[in-house]
Amino acid sequence: MKKHFFIKSLYTFLTLFFLINQNIQAQNPVSKFGEVNDYEINMTSYPEDTTATAVVLSEKGETRFIYDEQSGFRYKYDYQVKIKILKPEGIEEANETIEYTNINSKSREEISGLSGTTYNLEDGKIVKAKLSKEFINDEKYDEKFFRKKFTLPAVKVGSVIEYKYTIYSDFFYDLRDFRFQHHIPVVKTTYDIIIPEYYHYNIEMRGYESIISKQEAVSEKFTIRYSHIEENGRTYHESYDINSNSKRYYFEGKNIPALKDEPFVWCLDDYISKVSFELQSIHYPQSTVKNFSSDWATVDKELLDASSFGGNLKKNDMVKDLVKEFDTISNPVSKVIQIQNMIKSTVKWNEKNRLTSDDIKNALKTGLGSSADMNFLLINALNAAGIEAFPVVMSTRSNGTLPFSHPSISALNYFITGIKIDTVTYFTDVSAKSGSLNILPQTCLVNRARSIKENGRSQWVNLTKVSSGNITKNISCKFEDGVYTATINTWYKDESAYDFRLNQNNYKDEDEYREILESKFAGAIDNYSTTGIENTSAPINEKFKVKTNIGTGGEYIYLTALFEPQFTENRFKSEERKLPIEFNYPITFRENISIEIPEGYTVEDLPKSEKYTFDDGSKISCLYQIIHQDNTIFLKYNFTQKEIMFINTDYEHLKNFFAKIVSKSGEKIILKKM
Repeated sequence: MKKHFFIKSLYTFLTLFFLINQNIQAQNPVSKFGEVNDYEINMTSYPEDTTATAVVLSEKGETRFIYDEQSGFRYKYDYQVKIKILKPEGIEEANETIEYTNINSKSREEISGLSGTTYNLEDGKIVKAKLSKEFINDEKYDEKFFRKKFTLPAVKVGSVIEYKYTIYSDFFYDLRDFRFQHHIPVVKTTYDIIIPEYYHYNIEMRGYESIISKQEAVSEKFTIRYSHIEENGRTYHESYDINSNSKRYYFEGKNIPALKDEPFVWCLDDYISKVSFELQSIHYPQSTVKNFSSDWATVDKELLDASSFGGNLKKNDMVKDLVKEFDTISNPVSKVIQIQNMIKSTVKWNEKNRLTSDDIKNALKTGLGSSADMNFLLINALNAAGIEAFPVVMSTRSNGTLPFSHPSISALNYFITGIKIDTVTYFTDVSAKSGSLNILPQTCLVNRARSIKENGRSQWVNLTKVSSGNITKNISCKFEDGVYTATINTWYKDESAYDFRLNQNNYKDEDEYREILESKFAGAIDNYSTTGIENTSAPINEKFKVKTNIGTGGEYIYLTALFEPQFTENRFKSEERKLPIEFNYPITFRENISIEIPEGYTVEDLPKSEKYTFDDGSKISCLYQIIHQDNTIFLKYNFTQKEIMFINTDYEHLKNFFAKIVSKSGEKIILKKM
């Protein structure tokens, strides 16, 4: 009896041990780097996100400071990652790019130890394919910036891929960010960094995902070696050790969901979960503290003192002869527009966006220049003509939001021209072919930009409401020879006109655009014409007639009341949203429609008039008003959006608001034969 009980207890213990051990393995099924296990190779989907095309099984980053005789203190960044390919779209994960900088021998980055492996299951066995040199290449994409591109071999659905590399960098004042989140989900990610006591950084965490962080004190020793030549010509080497009371920071994330692109997000990178380091100060032994962090006033001064920026604001003489012909123009706004058009015709944009310029004279000479070249020339030309002009620096929407709390020139990537006339300030980007005063590329319509002026007069500027869109459609509909025909007369103003001009550039000619319209309206286009395309300061008027495939003759005629709906679908489809909502620009959209009821028909059913508002209507409102009068139906649709930035808690309300508008926009008018 006791023996039976012992055997039964042992069996129970072993079963529990097996289950517990199996559970532990299930919770952490990822093997070490350089290995692959059955779970990884046989994995067909990621339970936490079955839509995932691939998943990061493990990711590890590590930063350590090192010292060498030639460069002094540098940092070494080690990175390794293992990824499972789950769907054909995930094969793209085998293509990777590492960006690095090489300014000179004392300011450079080097990539070493790049290696990778693809694991595939073939005939029941795991087969390895190593990354070879033929799949690695370096690419120079600017004077100082390079890309190392590589592609893992033999990758297919079911593959497990891994790669690792080391970066040695002189830029300890600009440590690399570490991203815990990617466009595919992550099972486990860790980052480990040890910072010597001589370096003080502002550490910033971003994103919405939960990342565990720990810190502890650690002791480090660095061997400092230097050489000097004695009087006898012999080189003398000396070295000594220094101890550092360093700090170790450890970060860990598990089951991090993919950061999926949502509609109406300016820069997805603003919301990715990551850690950033900004150098605040350096204090080496037996030396004074050297501060790096500054306020924005200091950044302003650095820009103005730089020859590649502030130096380019003092070259009025270079363009003074070009603006003499405009001396007789008395209206200052007209003068600005004429001078801007002169710069546009003198220098063409070379499709490079820049914050600084080394040679604006060459741009003027060759007739080809960057955005910075062109805007510097405009500022000088306007100042030479007696009109106050100045640069307005920014981080464009696609580059990410400019931080208030961490001032840095490196956060800036662009500037436009600000112009002060009496008490009114205008903004323009002369390199934007379709732009004009207060009509800017959308990427420049940021909520944080900074006007740069001498004597501490720089200030913050919100450009989100500098310009707005305005579209007015007057549509007359009637049955001609039994066919439903609409005459459409549309006015596009400001940002809407800018977008229209950009859109026209996508078509090789008017015929191609007419084909698009015919497909959109499912009818033939006649009498097409536009005016105002070339004058970027003017509104655009577009006119044409559409003959649809709707005809008389049947007992009922079904007509969509809004002939050209502003919204045909609700772009807010997700059940929930973590990210804020950022629309393009404020807009007013009006559609005034008259529908002549054909002879022999009467109105059977009309949509109801409605008014929709977001909150109290001060941010977004929509009026849908329909009236039947004699033999004509009149519909007035008026959508007004004054605010463009909303927090994620507004999402459900916005989703429902636009759902109502989309539903209303599809409602039918029913005509019945008498």
